[in-house]
Amino acid sequence: MAARRCPLATKAAQRWMKLVDEHEASGLTLAEFSRRKGINSGSLSWWRGRLGRTRKRRPQAAFLEVVVSEPAPVGLRVRLPARGVEFIVDEGTSLGLVRKVVEALC
Repeated sequence: MAARRCPLATKAAQRWMKLVDEHEASGLTLAEFSRRKGINSGSLSWWRGRLGRTRKRRPQAAFLEVVVSEPAPVGLRVRLPARGVEFIVDEGTSLGLVRKVVEALC
């Protein structure tokens, strides 16, 4: 069985990703940007959705330090110093839930 190729790794996807980035940085409306570039505004809109972009520029990815201290008698203390957050996780807590909380705080 052939390995599936990521659809966003194609040359077309890379080209449209660049155009979506240029549009976001331009400050122009989608219609005006498309007219100036000589591209179809519907295609640009479709690719923007396909690439998971919104009208608002997403914040740049940032690293956030997560410090996990030694387990306390009642559980594990998790500190996110950059956010000023600290919480204790007991052994019955779902690790998936902990991950969601940390992602929401980041």
